[in-house]
Amino acid sequence: VVAGSAVATGSAAARPDLVGKFDAGRALAARGVSGLLCLGFGVALRTNRALLGENGLAPWGKVLDRVATNRTSWRGRLEAAPTLLWLSKNRTDRSLDVVAVAGLALAAPGFLRGDALAGVGRVSLFGAYACYLSLASVGGPFYGYGWEAQLLETTALCLAPSRPSWLGVLALRWLCCKVMLGAGLIKLRAARRSTDGWRDLTAMTTFFETQPLPGPLSRRLHELPRAAHLYATASNHVIELFAPLGLAAGCALWALPLGGLRAAGRLLVTSYGLVHVLFQATLCASGNLSFLNWLTMVPALACLDDAALRWLIGAAPPATRAGLRWVLNWPLAVALGCGLVWLNAPAYENLVAPARKRDDDETPRPRQVMNGGFDRAVDVAPLCRRLLLPEPSKPVDVRGLRLANAFGAFGSVSQHRDVLVVEGSRGADDSYSWREFDFRGQRADLAAAPPQLAPWHWRLDWQLWIAACKGRDAVNDRWFLTLLLRLLENDDKVSALLHAHPFADGEPATHVRVTSYRYAFAPRGGDDAVWTREKLRTLVRPVGKEALAKALAG
Repeated sequence: VVAGSAVATGSAAARPDLVGKFDAGRALAARGVSGLLCLGFGVALRTNRALLGENGLAPWGKVLDRVATNRTSWRGRLEAAPTLLWLSKNRTDRSLDVVAVAGLALAAPGFLRGDALAGVGRVSLFGAYACYLSLASVGGPFYGYGWEAQLLETTALCLAPSRPSWLGVLALRWLCCKVMLGAGLIKLRAARRSTDGWRDLTAMTTFFETQPLPGPLSRRLHELPRAAHLYATASNHVIELFAPLGLAAGCALWALPLGGLRAAGRLLVTSYGLVHVLFQATLCASGNLSFLNWLTMVPALACLDDAALRWLIGAAPPATRAGLRWVLNWPLAVALGCGLVWLNAPAYENLVAPARKRDDDETPRPRQVMNGGFDRAVDVAPLCRRLLLPEPSKPVDVRGLRLANAFGAFGSVSQHRDVLVVEGSRGADDSYSWREFDFRGQRADLAAAPPQLAPWHWRLDWQLWIAACKGRDAVNDRWFLTLLLRLLENDDKVSALLHAHPFADGEPATHVRVTSYRYAFAPRGGDDAVWTREKLRTLVRPVGKEALAKALAG
């Protein structure tokens, strides 16, 4: 609040003409989301052939085959999987690359030149959205993370008309509230309330060690005194649960026609924007959470008006045109605003409904959806009649466009770090030398410090962490069995996702096994080891290519 007060008062005194204008913030938000789209398409070009290709771990063609089997009409297929890849007849790896390259070419100018909200730039940003949606719709488990939908929703909100600016500004602020409150409430409503660490403020005593992909600072943060971890957990609750309420109050005060209240509202909104950005920056430094925290910073830029951004970083508002005539601007904004309210009604209900239901109510107590979407059907029959088009038999569901989603993260924190260690050998028993496949997220070398991977998204390593959390159930996942088979085949594309392949330069392994280990940060003062580990159980006994191929065929 002190920093926000300083920024609010200093910027208002320095540039009073820019107070209450948000052209610079919206332009920076559009530029930021364009940059993250470029990153996403770069990750796709680097990894999608191995993950989603014809011989990948979760082939995208099979996703469309399943949709085509269950949906007979093209409208139904597009509802279930809105992707440009339906246009690919042969469903080859090249089609994945074409979509990724096209998306990169469309998003790059908006990031490099900062003109994503200009006429042509806005069209390019929409094209990039369509390309990323096309990949996410067929990505299976490797595109099932909450930040994929968050990136698409943020992109769509950045496409709001420039005039009047209040629609885009309020939409991005609502996204801030939805993300932060969703993350805060899911922690309070965790299923394992007595052991998840959020209610007794002990979550951070284990989080830095057990998070998906620790970073270079994670070990030092884990070694902080217990009091610092308790303070960090309490601060997390305050920022995620109460700071968004301050943002809502600030927006309400800023809208009032009274100078003093408007100034107080601007102070609250500016303070929230700074807290939001600094909080996400802290999370970026604590580990490798992909581009999630970088993305979450983007909508907070709508909390800083042009005066504040000019005072803080020297950002000048872009030159803008009037666009549509003012007679059409407001009706269009009102119509789009009503559409956003309608789309987000289930998301709002998802935040507040679990708290409304009483324990003694006969109806089942609802659970907060985390990182999911909602069915929203639009009746287009009247429009089709006017345009003399065939009328659909039922309303069109726009859920697949991912325009309004529910978010939440780390509803519970693991007490231990379990890791799946995959080893290969040229024989089936212990008399042969078993060598460990070295992944990027959790290195085989116990002396290797956690690397800095974010904001790059190594999807395979994230899936391996999720598989380790599932324990024995992980070995039933088709992508995991396919991974074991591809490792035995020395598949070049899959091998490129590893840090090191122990059989890359010679004969491939004939057998593979999977063992669950419990990892922990090694205490200081001993040898050079960063990690210690203890064997828990064998999940997959030595198995060869023939047995894996038979399991996948069945």
